[in-house]
Amino acid sequence: VEWYVADGGLNDSLTLGAGVKPLARAQYAQIEVRVQINGVEKHVGIGANALGGPEIALTWLANHLIGRDHYLRAGDVVTTGVITGIFDTAPGDAVLADYTWLGAVSIKL
Repeated sequence: VEWYVADGGLNDSLTLGAGVKPLARAQYAQIEVRVQINGVEKHVGIGANALGGPEIALTWLANHLIGRDHYLRAGDVVTTGVITGIFDTAPGDAVLADYTWLGAVSIKL
């Protein structure tokens, strides 16, 4: 399973919410997300679950790309890792992810 996660091989889609003002760097590892499926809370995670914090994963990616003469550019969308663990959804499910300081995003599958 670890290789599938590292490869992004388990992703089916990505739902984006509205952009928000950047947080203080220390806050990213402390972000908490609560995921509801069909109105029932099923998963909880914190930003530190993604390689110690999403800002660490993003820094690694930027440096890795620079070493290969590639660069992140304004407007690029980067997902820095799963913080809740992997879970299944099904057609018809309503999924809500509510993030501390960032707000919520939802989708009906």
